[in-house]
Amino acid sequence: SIDLSSPPPIGGVAPDAGSFLGLTSTDHTINSGTKTVSDPALDLNQTWNDGAQVFHAAKIDVTRTASANTGNSFLDCQINGATAGGLRMNYGALDFQGSSLQFDTSVNSNALTRQAGNGFSFIAGSTYVATAIANALRFGSAAQLCFSNGTSYGGTADLGLARDGVGLLRVSNGSTGRGTLDAAGYQVGGTAGANFSGAVTNITVVNGIVTAAS
Repeated sequence: SIDLSSPPPIGGVAPDAGSFLGLTSTDHTINSGTKTVSDPALDLNQTWNDGAQVFHAAKIDVTRTASANTGNSFLDCQINGATAGGLRMNYGALDFQGSSLQFDTSVNSNALTRQAGNGFSFIAGSTYVATAIANALRFGSAAQLCFSNGTSYGGTADLGLARDGVGLLRVSNGSTGRGTLDAAGYQVGGTAGANFSGAVTNITVVNGIVTAAS
C-alpha cells in the first residue's frame, strides 16, 4: 500500500506529497501476481468531509490532440485479454462497453441487455418486458402497456393495452381482465361514417377502417 501523505520513491523518483506528480515515467503497470484470496491490486480510499464541496474520488483527464473517431477507451476491462466492458468515447459521446447494464446483483435482473441485430432489451426484476429493435418496440406476448391511476408508476395500474392474439389488441383493466374503450364523439368509417356515443364493446375494422361499433 502507498500512503499519499508521505509516498515512498517509485522508480527512483520521489513523488510530491499527496500525489504521483513527481513521477517522470510515461506509464505504470501494476502486476500483483496470482491470488487465492481477494487482494485488490488497486485499492483507493479517502474521506469526504465538507458539505459544500463537490468531490471526485477518481479522475481521468485526456488531452485529445488527435485520435481515431471510434474505439478510444477511458476504461478497458478485460478477461483473458479480451474486452469484457468499460467506458469508451465514440464521436465525442461516452458509451458503456459491454453486453448488459445491470442494476442488481443477479444476472439479467433489472437490466438493459444488448441483443443481436442492433437492439436492446428491458428486464424488470427477472422478467423480460420489451426489446427496441428493427424500428419497433416489441413487447413479450404477456406484456402490457399500462397506465397508473396515480401521478407516478407507484399508483395502481387500472388501464392497459394488451395482445389478445394474432392481429388482436385488447383494452385491459391493467391486469388479466378487460377494460372499456370509450369512443364517444368519434366517427365510424371515417369522414362519411355515422357518429356514435357511449361505451363500445365491439368494433369491426375493414382494411384498417372502423366500419361498425356497438
